[in-house]
Amino acid sequence: MTDARAPDQEEVPVLVAAPGMPFDAVVATSTTQLDVPDDVRGTWMVQPEGPHKFKLHHAKLGFEIGPGLFSLVEADKGEVIRVRTTPHDDYLYLPAAFELVEALNQTLLASGWEARMKPNPDRIAWQLGKGPEIRAGMWRPLPDIRAVVDPSAGWRADVIMRRTVDAGSGEASFLKLEDDAYLVTLLIEDEVKTGG
Repeated sequence: MTDARAPDQEEVPVLVAAPGMPFDAVVATSTTQLDVPDDVRGTWMVQPEGPHKFKLHHAKLGFEIGPGLFSLVEADKGEVIRVRTTPHDDYLYLPAAFELVEALNQTLLASGWEARMKPNPDRIAWQLGKGPEIRAGMWRPLPDIRAVVDPSAGWRADVIMRRTVDAGSGEASFLKLEDDAYLVTLLIEDEVKTGG
């Protein structure tokens, strides 16, 4: 018997992680391929292979986003301290980058997070004119979640927008990009453990 699903409808692997999560639990619950270091006692990083979704593992703050091509899990002594994920598979022009920023901010809002900083698109565009990277959202767990004894008490989520290719550059020409190109990244960390 053959699988009748089209290739683009196949199940996309999922990286399941959260700050404070033991790395062996990340491996056990994720369906994406992870290259596990031989020695997990120190500080190290691991990146999933190929397209994947990201699922934040938490009963109240959890959500799933993606798919994308890049995530990075940082761990110390076998425990996750920071996760970065870029939930798209190509460079984005400014309007699409703004749409993804807003979608990530809405996902966080709907998942038990409160905005500590959420600049409007005009402010983001102005700041991107001054430099290649802007924090387009900073979030913390809602106070009622932080108030209980919960490992998420020190968590922070940042939505980061970075101009990675300038219009008219040799790189833009090589990539056949007509305008500035951007990447949007969601970073979730435990500031208590990273010194955030």
